[in-house]
Amino acid sequence: MTTTTVPTQGREVLLNVEMLRKYFPIERGFFKRVVGHVRAVDDVSFHIYRGETVGLVGETGCGKTTCGMTVLRGLPVTAGKVEFRFRDLGNVDVTRIEGDQLKHYRREAQMIFQDPYSSLNPRMTVREIVAEPLVINRIGSAREQEERVAHMMKIVGLDKRYLRRYPHAFSGGQRQRISIARALVVNPSFLVADEPTSALDVSIQAQILNLMMELQEQFGLTYLFISHNLSVVKYMAHRVGIMYLGRLAEIGEKAAIFEAPRHPYTQALMRAIPIADPDQPSGLQSAPGEIGNPANPPPGCAFHPRCDRRMEICSQVRPELVQVGAEHDVACHLYGEPTTLSDR
Repeated sequence: MTTTTVPTQGREVLLNVEMLRKYFPIERGFFKRVVGHVRAVDDVSFHIYRGETVGLVGETGCGKTTCGMTVLRGLPVTAGKVEFRFRDLGNVDVTRIEGDQLKHYRREAQMIFQDPYSSLNPRMTVREIVAEPLVINRIGSAREQEERVAHMMKIVGLDKRYLRRYPHAFSGGQRQRISIARALVVNPSFLVADEPTSALDVSIQAQILNLMMELQEQFGLTYLFISHNLSVVKYMAHRVGIMYLGRLAEIGEKAAIFEAPRHPYTQALMRAIPIADPDQPSGLQSAPGEIGNPANPPPGCAFHPRCDRRMEICSQVRPELVQVGAEHDVACHLYGEPTTLSDR
């Protein structure tokens, strides 16, 4: 199965993120004095069309998981706007809602966690785990909840006779199917999938990815798919965003990102992809050095200490996203203004 191209002209934007920030305070001393901040997500902007999958990629520590948690209001927002298009309320900035509206958003937006071994309560049966969102949101009678849970188990490929068992009785792939059933039981329109296959065997990964794509087609789901595995993102996503040290370095259509990457960091990631051919270079040619410290990021472009194309301006001015093609933006001084530097 391969992903279909989602046309962007006239498409409805389901989620629009503008200048999103999530800073964690650094506290020291007995009185917990704030001496700095970890800039986990720093002025990130992107949008997702309804029915689309946007992949978010980057090295460990780049802020992609924090971005997903913040979008879902699993973490409080430091600054910025997350505008979500509800089926009945229209566009609403979910960073400013509370109470019933927030509960409504959390029915519309669900999460599939990375580790199926720790995301399921070992003291609850499968029936209790999958039914929990229905109970919390008071959806349906007890009988209707039972029927809905059994139906979701069938949809994710598990027999309903497993409902009385506990999580320890299942394999990793089966547990992730249970997690997907729990996320879908309240009929959401948007899912954040945080590396949903990284803890699974390779043979099982393909089954879960295919299941997610089938469910997307069946229910019209929209995904924010977070991963550090470029091959998985290439298989799943329609558009891809590349994060580095809390910021988006590049975002665009999958073909543009994988076939003609613009940002030096994206190009380094592509060179690092292993090649399954003994007669070809092995890949793994990553950028020199290590990812910077989000508590003390480099001035200007955060990637410039590792970039082989850096210019004087790169250490002084932080680049903003500029459009370099249809649905293709890049944050790099190699593109756009200024154009008068001799280094260009």
